[in-house]
Amino acid sequence: MATPAPPQAPAQPPAASEKSKPTAASQTEVLPPKPVAAQEQPIEGTYARAGENQLWQGRAEISKRDNGTFHLEVNVTSGFAHNVGSMESDFTITSGKVKLLNEEYDDVSVTFAENRLVIDYPDSKLFGGHNAEPRGTYYLFKSPIDPPFLAKLYDAAKIEPSYREGFTDIWTVNADQGKQLLLLQSYSAINRSNLVSEQVVIYNESSKAFNVIGEIDTVSRKKAADRLKSLGYPEDLVYLATRKAEFDRYQETMMQRFDNEGHPGLEALLSEQEAFFIATGIGGVTSHADNRRNEDNIGSIFIQEVSSSDDEKVTIHVYEAVRNGDDDEHTATGNWINVDRTMGRVTDMFEE
Repeated sequence: MATPAPPQAPAQPPAASEKSKPTAASQTEVLPPKPVAAQEQPIEGTYARAGENQLWQGRAEISKRDNGTFHLEVNVTSGFAHNVGSMESDFTITSGKVKLLNEEYDDVSVTFAENRLVIDYPDSKLFGGHNAEPRGTYYLFKSPIDPPFLAKLYDAAKIEPSYREGFTDIWTVNADQGKQLLLLQSYSAINRSNLVSEQVVIYNESSKAFNVIGEIDTVSRKKAADRLKSLGYPEDLVYLATRKAEFDRYQETMMQRFDNEGHPGLEALLSEQEAFFIATGIGGVTSHADNRRNEDNIGSIFIQEVSSSDDEKVTIHVYEAVRNGDDDEHTATGNWINVDRTMGRVTDMFEE
């Protein structure tokens, strides 16, 4: 059996030799983001590369020092071999020009513009392993404050005040042709691990306009995916924008296999446990029950379990065991989820 390559986002490939051809979203050459006027002051917070995923991660942190200088820290990891690259330096910024105070980076240029920063340096100056150079473009991922760009984005997406100021992550799924495909994930201020909502927005850098595609949940996911496809986005990007959690868990599974077994570990079909983890986020099992009945055994038990599997897919049944009394017990199906055993793609009954 051929080794199933983990699905990778076609946006922002890590190396020129590995760059994919322009996708269906554009029939012309894929161009880098157009430069915009430099900012006098950078936006504090976390920046991430477009198309970041478990196999290719790049983060830049900007913080302000007490003495009026700023601090830049960049960390990049790439591939199954976990190649790494990094940069770290204080810097000053005057009239939009950044000066890194670490002499090691005399040939490095850093530019801030709107919601992104760009790091560049000559090929003779390398700071990372294979495909893990810190050089490149990083987009604002989150900030403890709401600068103008984020305020406008949140207003367009109708993000509630309780999910602003650092409680919403902005994944730049793709940034081709001056349009940023953004996935917004809002988290509870009480429990930071509780994902409250997801939605997709397209930002046009030229017109400064936000096109809100819609919410991403069990029922509305297909509608949002269809809208993205109608705009010319290819299947891989649509999947990443609408099923990022499942996409990441599949790659996490493949990376774990590689760490344990090397390349041969990538060849086998997904096990039922692996498929269940990819679909639900619950590892090491093929079923899970959440008992929310009261002390009188009245209420519901919410159940997820592998219902069947074959060589092509694993099917997971999501249902509710309801008990309203001795004479009123029944089950109610919430979803049927299918996981492709070769590529880890997840679909459900609302997408059929």
